[in-house]
Amino acid sequence: MDDWPDGLTDSELRACAVAEHPAFRTGAELDRIDPLSLSAGERVDLLAVLEEQRRWFDAAQLRLLAAIQAGDESPLGLGQEVVSLALQLPLRTAQNRLAQAETLVTELPRTLAAVSAGSMSAAHASVLAEAVWRLPADPALPAALEDSVLPPVLAAGCVTVPQLRRRVRRAALALDPRMSASARPGVCRVILGCVAPSGTSCRTRGDLVEPWPKGIAAVTLFVEDLAATRQFYAETFGLPVVFEDPQSAVFRFGGTLVNLLDSSAAVELVAPAAVGDSQAGPRMQFTVEVEDVDAMCEQLTSRGVQLLNGPMDRPWGIRTASFQDPAGHVWEIAH
Repeated sequence: MDDWPDGLTDSELRACAVAEHPAFRTGAELDRIDPLSLSAGERVDLLAVLEEQRRWFDAAQLRLLAAIQAGDESPLGLGQEVVSLALQLPLRTAQNRLAQAETLVTELPRTLAAVSAGSMSAAHASVLAEAVWRLPADPALPAALEDSVLPPVLAAGCVTVPQLRRRVRRAALALDPRMSASARPGVCRVILGCVAPSGTSCRTRGDLVEPWPKGIAAVTLFVEDLAATRQFYAETFGLPVVFEDPQSAVFRFGGTLVNLLDSSAAVELVAPAAVGDSQAGPRMQFTVEVEDVDAMCEQLTSRGVQLLNGPMDRPWGIRTASFQDPAGHVWEIAH
């Protein structure tokens, strides 16, 4: 399309921008518009145009990331390292971006088209991509998910990421009621680290290893004040103690036991290594999935729990908040 003519007023330039598809706009043309010379309503129009343009570039980047993922034949999965460096992202975030891009290009093309058209943000699209990872490996289900979610969302025109997440979860549960307790075979949950395409193993810095753990049976946390930490867990999580003795208290989190162990009794467990200093700062965090992060934060604060951060939307597509137990261990709630 021809460049915008010279001599146009800023309002006329804004009208040109609104009328054009983002594929035909250029940054130089948009930069010609002086926001200070626009009316309040025209500034809002320009803001919408810039957001639409950003989403178009996001869609182009997603297609590029999918191509990088598909073309990465290196045994160590070096594509994710390259993306991490190029986008200045943590490796885990780069892994997540690559997996989301591949899913959007190969399984959710209408969702990607909505991003390209400016009707949906990349953050919204990531919600659908991650929902697909949890569905059974049926090639018809991603399209069915789009059929259920996209028309009303695009018609509404103003749906926040948390609102979309709830809609997608309901739609996915309708397609497969077991979704809440299962994930697609062969797909590693991004929240736990490595990402691999369906039917493959996670690539590591060594030989390929088939996954062997069936789950985490128990986690032992070393604590300096067992009584205070025991009380915190009972009051914060509302869980009963399933076992205790003078040196420990055990709570059951679903299929995992969390054992609070007095640090004085931890020496024999880790010898010859040393028990870490609780003042050294967090070295790990635990994540619990919840239906509504904001509502759970309200419940936690009403119980006297002080949040470390959140609630906030993370770049990798989930909403989170975090808090610490009296021993300094970090717990995250996420959806």
